[in-house]
Amino acid sequence: MSQPATVPGAPLASTVASLLVGPIAWRIEAAGLRERLALARLRRREFRAVRAELERYSERELNADLGLSRSAIPEIAAEAADQRVAAFVRAHPEYREGWGGCRRREVVPGWS
Repeated sequence: MSQPATVPGAPLASTVASLLVGPIAWRIEAAGLRERLALARLRRREFRAVRAELERYSERELNADLGLSRSAIPEIAAEAADQRVAAFVRAHPEYREGWGGCRRREVVPGWS
């Protein structure tokens, strides 16, 4: 008795899979998904690094030396992450299409 065509590895199943995956892979490439994911990872990594660095400071260091409160840390980390991604995109124009911008457009002067 032969295997049904829906079993993975069967010729029909691989043909159907290639017919389905081909257009999806093209759409992923056309939408800049890889670039967007890479930029999201970069932004998240930078956000976490800045937040961790600021959270290491004591209350006195934050308030007296830097003039910050703990509640401002996420906003500062987000701004730093946006600026880091903007600098990366300026240096690597192929990522520009994948970057939908940042929370604040003034981070990248001259971009409309």
